[in-house]
Amino acid sequence: MLRDNPTEIVREAYRRWIESGGTDPDSVMDLIADDVDWEVLGNGRAGCECTGRCAGKAEMIAFLVALNTDWAMEDYTIDEVIGTGERVIVVGSIRFRSRKTGHSFFTPKVDVLTVRDGQIVAGKEIFDTGAMAEAALSPAG
Repeated sequence: MLRDNPTEIVREAYRRWIESGGTDPDSVMDLIADDVDWEVLGNGRAGCECTGRCAGKAEMIAFLVALNTDWAMEDYTIDEVIGTGERVIVVGSIRFRSRKTGHSFFTPKVDVLTVRDGQIVAGKEIFDTGAMAEAALSPAG
């Protein structure tokens, strides 16, 4: 059963998000806890405004909407999903295009998630925010 398997819950969340092209936060919200603690390293620095911490589902939805407003998902590849107990690690890569400048960036990516009671309760996204900032801040091309 999906609810009892943290690794499969995470796989399903990523499958839905990737299938939506990163445009439908509602597609994954039933798998996200109301009090989720989510962090995207980068702390909202210039060119990476959609990074930082989300406390709760409402902030998570706002983050995903802001991400889709500024960036278009061109590719999201999952290479490996590793689960041990409630901790799940997702290893892959992403390519996003800035909707403002038209520049794309590619980076390897690692996410560390915690799943309890059938929902994702915490996550940390780690990727090259320098590449993101360069794509966001380069003159439109």
